[in-house]
Amino acid sequence: MSIDTSVAPRRLGWRLPSGASRDGSPAGRGRLIHSDRRVGVGGSRLCEAADLHKCFHSKALQLIAELPEAQYGRRRDGAGILSQGAACRDDRRRSGASGQGMKQSIDPSYEVLAARNIRKQAKALSRQIDGTRTAEDVEYLHQARVASRRLRAALSTFRDCWPGRTFRKWRKQIRQLTTALGPARDMDVQVQYVERILAELPEDKRPCRAGVARLLLRLRQRREALQPRVVRALDRLEGSGVLKEMRSATDQVLTGQEDSPTLAASAFVFEQAREHIVRRLYKLMGYQGSLADPGDQQRHHRMRVAAKRLRYTMELFKPVYQDTVDETIAAVKQMQTLLGAVHDSDIWTEDFQRFRDEEQERTRQYFGHSRPFKRLAPGIDYLVEHQREVREQAFAELKRRWGELQDAQVWERLIQTLDSHIDRTEPGDEPRGEAHEDSAGEQAAS
Repeated sequence: MSIDTSVAPRRLGWRLPSGASRDGSPAGRGRLIHSDRRVGVGGSRLCEAADLHKCFHSKALQLIAELPEAQYGRRRDGAGILSQGAACRDDRRRSGASGQGMKQSIDPSYEVLAARNIRKQAKALSRQIDGTRTAEDVEYLHQARVASRRLRAALSTFRDCWPGRTFRKWRKQIRQLTTALGPARDMDVQVQYVERILAELPEDKRPCRAGVARLLLRLRQRREALQPRVVRALDRLEGSGVLKEMRSATDQVLTGQEDSPTLAASAFVFEQAREHIVRRLYKLMGYQGSLADPGDQQRHHRMRVAAKRLRYTMELFKPVYQDTVDETIAAVKQMQTLLGAVHDSDIWTEDFQRFRDEEQERTRQYFGHSRPFKRLAPGIDYLVEHQREVREQAFAELKRRWGELQDAQVWERLIQTLDSHIDRTEPGDEPRGEAHEDSAGEQAAS
């Protein structure tokens, strides 16, 4: 495949190695050097790319896909492209910056956007705490987990707005909560699925009822055992006072902003938005090759995480783009849903098979033989087979839909949209007012 590198991503710090061909010949294929010394490895860094799938000619942006795991799976900076703010984070950590207010010398409109996002999710999380504690309705825990994830995304994206000590404290507490809520929420979803299967079993599947009912019993028991951990996590969060600190810190920034119907977006905001969104997009595109292998479960899961993070990041900046990114957000949400269905099927298939072995052994130990287990086996086998069918259908739909997005050039048009806002707001211009939604309704849960 011939790749035009005349508009090579020089603005992003990339170049071909010395002597490499510009026509995509083997001499230079898949080899790009990043010359930014701030990447932290002492000078130029050689990146081995398995394939360069697309070359976007919008402001010399090149979408680099299929980088090896060492580049995309472990590094925060994706393809090694670091922002000015990201490059300074290590310096700020070494300097021991502390305090609870906004970090100095940050663009005011960027501060406002950060404060509004963090306050919104902190308030959303606070509203779910009591219901999550009582566990009478699983939706409270669901919404609490979503809010904690969105809050983590906001903290990560706007981390340069907060002193290092404050940021690390907030991040640690919210991360611990998300970690504690995860298994309980996953179990709630699994219980709901098995309940639905049991209720909808056709008449010719009556022999499966015993096995499905036994699995449902065990899942409910496990979910009940997880609740004390959830309560402890909520107690720890409330005891830390971080939600109150977030409200206090963001209120200081937003004083006098409450009555403003618009968010004044500066050139700095649009530059930062493009940088964060494009980095997340690179990460997602880095896993598209996994769609060629239905069995690549690990990378399918990582692609789902990348899609989720891209969606959350775009939603953080949606107030300054209004409805111009709605199409892409909807597309990413659909990819996240399909990838989630694939991942759930992978996990549940393994869970059901493991349950089959455990329940058979439990029966043998209780009765001295496993003959009573025979009445349970058909139901468990039915669930395993059902999940395999669900996965096959979800994966086929995922590949089809991904191809449609590629053909429609959704990602290219996203980058063009991001660039067009930068072109219209040159550095030094007065901030432009953009409509925003601060407290009007929650984003759709995922």
